[in-house]
Amino acid sequence: MEIKDYPGWVEEKIITEGQARVQENILGLGGECGEVLEKVKKLIRDDTRFTNEDIAKELGDILFYSVATANLFNFGTPLYEEARGDTSIKDTLVMDTALMFSTAGKVLGVLPQLITWDDDEDLAEDLVHKLQECIGELILWIIQVARHFDMTMQDIIDINVDKLDGREQRGTIRGSGDER
Repeated sequence: MEIKDYPGWVEEKIITEGQARVQENILGLGGECGEVLEKVKKLIRDDTRFTNEDIAKELGDILFYSVATANLFNFGTPLYEEARGDTSIKDTLVMDTALMFSTAGKVLGVLPQLITWDDDEDLAEDLVHKLQECIGELILWIIQVARHFDMTMQDIIDINVDKLDGREQRGTIRGSGDER
């Protein structure tokens, strides 16, 4: 799948609507960031190895929820092939993962305002702008973390598409657990 087609594909996989979708998308991206943090923590603490595909699946889930959120509020999703800017200051996996999680926290910080939002009303422009900035920044951090594992945005998208299309074929989009 081409990167430009990913937002439309994400929209086809959405199963919740209205307030439930807002909450699922934003809580989902926070939860998935936590899963990446856990893998990195165990790598440092226990030297526990995981495959690049394992981390790509988690990064793909964060990307999925980020794009789903962007789709919901109708702002463009900046899907970059490579991270931008000077990475020499942020060159460790731990720092990049922490900054990705911190950025997800900024998105989660908007959730209380969204819970009271009636989707028949226009969302405050400053809130949409803040959400758009945070999602863009989060996607850049996804790419930064992926680079530590020699992966690109295209790799993340391909693995995410394969995983979720497989779940859809097996009728297991709903449910819990990585291996469903």
